[in-house]
Amino acid sequence: MPVHGRTHPALPEDIRRAVEGPHHGWLRLRRFQQIVGYPSINVASRAINVSAPTLTAQIAKLVPRHAALNG
Repeated sequence: MPVHGRTHPALPEDIRRAVEGPHHGWLRLRRFQQIVGYPSINVASRAINVSAPTLTAQIAKLVPRHAALNG
């Protein structure tokens, strides 16, 4: 399937909702990818030079709202 801009038709619906649109979703996904190897948000925030509260908020936006209610 062709990829158009920052969308990809093969992405799972939950991921597509989290990353598509005008609100920097791909940046949040990239930051998540960057921080998973660190032992804590604080260590990761220092390593990538982004505040811990910002990282926490961005990760929270990647989680679909219904997952928090049902999971």
